[in-house]
Amino acid sequence: MKTKYLIGIITAVYLFAFLHFGFWKGAQFGGDSWGYYVHLPSTFLYQDVGDYTECSEAWRVYNPRANDPQSYLYTSSIEKRVVKYPVGVAIMETPFFFVAHVFCLITGVATDGFSWPYMFFVGISSLFYAIWGIWLLLLALKPYFNNETTRLWTGLTIGLATNLFYFSTYTVGMSHPYLFFLYALMLLGIVRFYEQPSMKRAIWVGASAGMISLTRSPEVICVLIPLLWGLNKWADFPKRGKFILDNYGKIGLAMLAFLLMLVPQALYWKFVSGHWWFNGYQGEQFDWENPHILDGIFHYRNGWLIYTPVMAFSLLGIFWLRKYATDARLAILCFLPLHWYIIYSWWCWNYINGFGSRPMVEVSALLAFPLAAFLEVVCQKKWSRILGAVLLAFFIWLNLFQTWQFSKGLLLTENTNPAYYKAIFGKSKPDDASAIAYSSNETQPELLRSGWKKWLHDDQDSLVRVAILATNDMEDSTGVLFTRELKKSGAFSFRCDEEYSPGCFLELPDPIPVEAGDYLRISISCYVKAKELTHKHEKLALLIVHIFDAQNNLILFKQLAASNRIYNESGSFKFTGKPDVWGEASYFVRVPQKLKPSDRIKTYLWNPSRQAIYVDDMAVELWRYQ
Repeated sequence: MKTKYLIGIITAVYLFAFLHFGFWKGAQFGGDSWGYYVHLPSTFLYQDVGDYTECSEAWRVYNPRANDPQSYLYTSSIEKRVVKYPVGVAIMETPFFFVAHVFCLITGVATDGFSWPYMFFVGISSLFYAIWGIWLLLLALKPYFNNETTRLWTGLTIGLATNLFYFSTYTVGMSHPYLFFLYALMLLGIVRFYEQPSMKRAIWVGASAGMISLTRSPEVICVLIPLLWGLNKWADFPKRGKFILDNYGKIGLAMLAFLLMLVPQALYWKFVSGHWWFNGYQGEQFDWENPHILDGIFHYRNGWLIYTPVMAFSLLGIFWLRKYATDARLAILCFLPLHWYIIYSWWCWNYINGFGSRPMVEVSALLAFPLAAFLEVVCQKKWSRILGAVLLAFFIWLNLFQTWQFSKGLLLTENTNPAYYKAIFGKSKPDDASAIAYSSNETQPELLRSGWKKWLHDDQDSLVRVAILATNDMEDSTGVLFTRELKKSGAFSFRCDEEYSPGCFLELPDPIPVEAGDYLRISISCYVKAKELTHKHEKLALLIVHIFDAQNNLILFKQLAASNRIYNESGSFKFTGKPDVWGEASYFVRVPQKLKPSDRIKTYLWNPSRQAIYVDDMAVELWRYQ
């Protein structure tokens, strides 16, 4: 009964979030979501599979300023366009697509495949499969964990403290909630099959694994899980061989079910390319020699444990699997490292267009077993139960709050750095410090220390300027880019619209009169004309500071988007500057501890996108706590 209450609570939270975020109101299926979904309207409404012109035009009615999705399609040797995304998600979305279509026919809403009912019903399928997957997972855990509290805590953790929530309520239509459901379905089938083998359960396991592979090709390694499940010691291997011989018919049926699930994709490839197998990811590849496993797990750019830290408990729980769920131990120990190796060898290892590491969403179903083992240990004593409940509440709050931050544009996890994460943590509004941190990856110091920092440094609590190290007032009238048209002070400013501008450059004298732990304050005055203002943050000119050693090795590199600081009253990192007014761009950079007198400091304006910007009064100052 308590399980039903848990599922009810998670459903209510998911549904509230789905309605609150309301992506479907603007019919904004795009990117990967469009690629998975487009198989449905192109097949059932426009019959333009292999061309997608009519389907794309219908989508652009709701997204007129977006890039033409056809530009992302590859043209095969038989002159047909190929959608690189597999058809598995579309198959699972199909019932919801037809519900939406019938709704549109009854209500008179446009039956074009992209009006709001299609977006609503197909979008809610992500939520539906995620919740169903949690329920199946709780059933799979039951034979190993008799303590209902352990199972409930596990379900609550997976449902509300991981990025499954994000992909089921905000950025819906991606493959990951569907894969989570399929993994949970397969795991339950595996548990039931080894309890009592039957034809039905064999088909269950094989078809589930086949659908997983159909939905996302690298997940084909999921077949390791049923093969290794229940192998706990060397003596189990000959027993497994005998089990296979005794049940060869059922095993063969599972293999057949697996292969049958792959037929729709093979038929699609044959139709659009003339081949039964086709690589739709042209120009995208795995770098098997340089996997980014540690980055994928710990990096602030969508690192798994940075944005789903609660799953660290699942890794700890592997140590207790032998005691509580030994059947899962070898499968997890073999599957998880291989999965990491594959997904983090992909060229885009940080998996953009999402919150946290997307390919780890589905794996949370398998990791629920060691997570439950860890929680079983936690639940054994009162003090640990209390501590565990507090930590779980914190991680649920963190996940829900950071999902909300993402929805408001405060947290762009695919491009976050440690300084920005720290600056925006727990905040509902951005500020200057967070905007500077996003661009520079440099935590800005307090001018007057407070709290524990003041207590720790009670004799050095005020940051003050102690010297002006170098200045450039842009008064070189002989340079062709120095202009009288606009200036902050004096007679000239410098118009910078090239990548590198010799006029916007400072090199500090040698030896450097600074000490490790000091701060450099780099500043420059900026002006952007309204007619030349860009609205793309990534195209802004950057105020750079470099520190090199005597051998010209780079010690420190920092950058600041200059025009972002021109009257940035919102504190947003996306702001590109207030036009037709002078403003100062400045930031503090902490001098590294290993700085030597022979090291060199340079600052300059780097403008790779050639933003048209006027600059004046460049300076480098030395600041120190006193």
